Amino acid sequence: MTKRMSKGDALQHPGRRALLRQGAALGIAGALGPHLAGNALAQGDDLAPYRAAKVNWRQAEGQEITVAVIPASYFDNLITLQPQFEALTGIKLRFEKVPPGQIRQKALLDLSSKTATYATHAADPMY
Repeated sequence: MTKRMSKGDALQHPGRRALLRQGAALGIAGALGPHLAGNALAQGDDLAPYRAAKVNWRQAEGQEITVAVIPASYFDNLITLQPQFEALTGIKLRFEKVPPGQIRQKALLDLSSKTATYATHAADPMY
């Protein structure tokens, strides 16, 4: 004999579809959260401790710098800080993703030819 659930039971014991929907919503919120929060952080008071420091963050305002990074997920974390950096310093920041096998060559060529294409680069130690 199968017992039918009443509406009250459904509130206490959500069905499989409801759980899947909630899980999907949490997954989407988790994936989009850093991107949505990044813009909010750049405009909020999270920069207040930096602004309170006795540092002239705007001394290079209006400048543009490019950072070469390899296309790895951990460098995406660095890229998410771009809005905060730009809001604090007034410096336009650009990231260029360079394949791991080429980043060392590009960095050496940039340094030796003194073209100053990259302000710096970030790669795994083996590169």
